[in-house]
Amino acid sequence: MRGCPVVVAGRAAMLAILAGSAVACGTDVDPTGVVNSGTLVAVAEVGGWALPGVRFVATGPSGTITLTSDDEGHAEAQGIVPGRWTVQVDAIDPDAQLDASVVEVTVAAESSDTARVTGVFEPGRFTTVAVGNASICGLNESRNPYCWGLGEFGELGVGQPGRSARPVRARAPEPLVDLVAGSLHICGLGESGAAYCWGLNAGGRLGTGEPETVAPFRTLPTAVAGGLSFSELVAGVS
Repeated sequence: MRGCPVVVAGRAAMLAILAGSAVACGTDVDPTGVVNSGTLVAVAEVGGWALPGVRFVATGPSGTITLTSDDEGHAEAQGIVPGRWTVQVDAIDPDAQLDASVVEVTVAAESSDTARVTGVFEPGRFTTVAVGNASICGLNESRNPYCWGLGEFGELGVGQPGRSARPVRARAPEPLVDLVAGSLHICGLGESGAAYCWGLNAGGRLGTGEPETVAPFRTLPTAVAGGLSFSELVAGVS
């Protein structure tokens, strides 16, 4: 096998693993049959909140692997060859200002190490601002929504209740062209004409088709039911 080390002496057994897209190499197995492998963890936290959909490219002893963070900002690769790994952020929100885009970690056998990517959001200039009871949301020039303040019912749109003293990126499915705010809920108009709402669902005001007894609030921008297209949105106060 080209590109793979070959054991020519000794008593080490070999276990085939996939390394990269075309080359299979091996990793040692000790006499008890325990695989000497480890776990690589990558975590993205920007603005103090987990950031999903971040693409990490990790390069190490067995080649290159690609990881994508989940809704908790977490990605994990198990059974990798121990050693020094360099983890680079390959794709991230363009408004995110990272503390570092490359992190080095050392993964030991039977253990894990975490490459933690942190930073802050720098939304720039806001073109639209919508004010609720205890939270504020704005659209920047890139049509990305940001919210700050108290988000007890998910008004910040980041996937969990909480509060933030600085703007955090609400996770809208597409760029927004307008924002409106009720007392405890926010709605945004997408470029496609779709409407998305988040926050308190009292009386079904989010329009998602779910009564408040089923979904009392939404922590992420959620599409209004019915596949409707809108040209303008207005939010009630209560």
